[in-house]
Amino acid sequence: MKHSCHWLSASLILTCTILMTSGCSETTKEAKPLPDVIFPVYHPYIENGQVYSIEKEVEYGVSPKAGQSNELTRKLLFTVDSGLLLALDTDETVKSSENAVELFEHTHMPEYIAYAKKHTLHVYDLDTRYDHEVFSFETDQFNPEATPGFICDLQKVITWDEETRLSKKVLFKDELAVYVKTSANEDCSEPEDGFKFWQINITSSEETFKVRRRYLKEHTHEHKHFHDHDNEDDELFAEHDHKHTLEEGELDSDGLPFDPKNHKHKHTHSHQFVYGPEHAHEHLTQDEIDVIHNDKRFHEIRFETGFKLVGRKTTIESIDEALMYSGTPVIDIPQRNFGYLGLNSKENSLKFYSVNLETLTKKLLWTLAHDDFANLTNQPNPITDWKALVSYYNRPVNYQIINSNIAYFTPNKLYYFKLVDLFDDDREEERLESINQPFFSGSSQPLALDQRSRYNPVSNMLAIVENTQVWLAKLSADTKTPSRIKTFSEAGLTSLQAQVLGTELMVTKHFEVDGQASSSIITLQENGLETNTVLNRTNDALTVIPQDNASLLNLTSDDTSNLSARYILNNFGSPFSPLIESLWVKNSLDYRGDFESKIVSQLSSDSLTQVAGTVEMPTLYLLDDEETAGRGEQFLTVEDAVKSADHFVIFNEFYTILEYLNGDETTTVIPTIEEY
Repeated sequence: MKHSCHWLSASLILTCTILMTSGCSETTKEAKPLPDVIFPVYHPYIENGQVYSIEKEVEYGVSPKAGQSNELTRKLLFTVDSGLLLALDTDETVKSSENAVELFEHTHMPEYIAYAKKHTLHVYDLDTRYDHEVFSFETDQFNPEATPGFICDLQKVITWDEETRLSKKVLFKDELAVYVKTSANEDCSEPEDGFKFWQINITSSEETFKVRRRYLKEHTHEHKHFHDHDNEDDELFAEHDHKHTLEEGELDSDGLPFDPKNHKHKHTHSHQFVYGPEHAHEHLTQDEIDVIHNDKRFHEIRFETGFKLVGRKTTIESIDEALMYSGTPVIDIPQRNFGYLGLNSKENSLKFYSVNLETLTKKLLWTLAHDDFANLTNQPNPITDWKALVSYYNRPVNYQIINSNIAYFTPNKLYYFKLVDLFDDDREEERLESINQPFFSGSSQPLALDQRSRYNPVSNMLAIVENTQVWLAKLSADTKTPSRIKTFSEAGLTSLQAQVLGTELMVTKHFEVDGQASSSIITLQENGLETNTVLNRTNDALTVIPQDNASLLNLTSDDTSNLSARYILNNFGSPFSPLIESLWVKNSLDYRGDFESKIVSQLSSDSLTQVAGTVEMPTLYLLDDEETAGRGEQFLTVEDAVKSADHFVIFNEFYTILEYLNGDETTTVIPTIEEY
């Protein structure tokens, strides 16, 4: 009996030992790695199909350690080998009002980037930095025998923002959806049964993922400045509603007499690590602000659960090519209605789709087939650099708005449709008449007709250049076709440019005689008379940048290669003399307001040029014709010699991008993040 008890005790001890050992081995296993601590991609940037986050070299909200710089760096997020990507700006607009003025808060920056990998469609979420594979064309759930599809093109599904639509304002944004063109052939040559076109809507699934995120909690800043406790009309009156513990003249903690209107006080608020201008940060240096923002007492790490995204076809069968390439919708502002106008290149037809305003589904309203549309194609133009982030460049438009109606261009013809003719399916005769009697018919030239035409919405006139002829249309309710104003026949004349300024045309003539290029600018009346010389014939290299109410001239001296800029108003005068060591940026956009704004910016230097044909180390200014030399709001200084500048975009109060050509004929792009 003793032996049996001894054996039982030993067995129990052995069992316990095994269990304890097993338990220890479980607890010593490596813990599952935690998700990375992330923050949103505040400043996305794209170059050659590579998508980056432009960041400081240190993480947002963490002070640089000794030896670390605060320079910008590019953090690669992913690469798109196919060259097919779309930046999707999908956020809802928030409507508010201030002093009876409607305001529409919208970020104007993308929330997602959709891209293609052979068979698969991906969506990268810029908020969570999570890459979702949303759809695969490798198999077809409805037809398992179907040939796998290769993605050949992506296009946006663009819509009219609902809040602005109801207020009869215009703000376009993107649906969380994409159009996809597929082929059974990997090289995207057309298969026997033709290309397939699809709309893929992107929605949340039930499958989840986790991220960790650092938040900046509520915190307090202290500063000293003048503030008025008695003036209730002061916009900051409520911000300074605090009690005083000292009487006027009593010594404060710094040993100074207390001033009830100028003393240290605190402001408590909350925001994230990237923030706009706030009163709580005024009167403080960046270092003083960072002392509070980088204090770990105000930091919090939170786990967040997100739902993985999936894509779903809107139809079992392929949609129409015309819908995929319809681009930005046609809008009827008075009726708060919109639809989509597109070309089917196989059927040689235009098609128009109406929209269900509640579900945003599209329905074919009418088709117009015509021989004039033969040989026209939908030519996708993938944007794989930073311009893919800018709605002005990434939302294709296949028409122009002229006199509140629609001008549809082919390479050598302009068709004019009244809005009512597009939105009413019973007006087939009117649409056919617009095709049979084009608004303008020209000849085939290297420059397409839409690039030789310039509409001025202020004067409601359209100027067209046809070889060495200038045509003009004065638009009205009873719109008439353009009239030929003048045919120029000077020796050596190679080309013309024309735009309407005020009530006259400004015509730029380009010549070449014995290999020597020259230019001049004159004004032209409706009767064909030249009434003024804006620029005498010169050998200086000239670039003309038309605006609605002005014209910008960039000139490079033939003698000295120095650059200068001129500003011509619609009365053909100028508020200031020619700007020396300056040049205009050809295209400038500002997204800081409710809506996209076209602006004018200049690069101007106070130093003399050392590199011929450039402006050296210029500073970028927005145009303000009431300031000296037109120098308004100031932005970055370029540490380079600039020959010309194509693009400047202000995304928000923090983020800008400048693209320019330097003296070595190399295109340079500068993404800049302002202090925050």
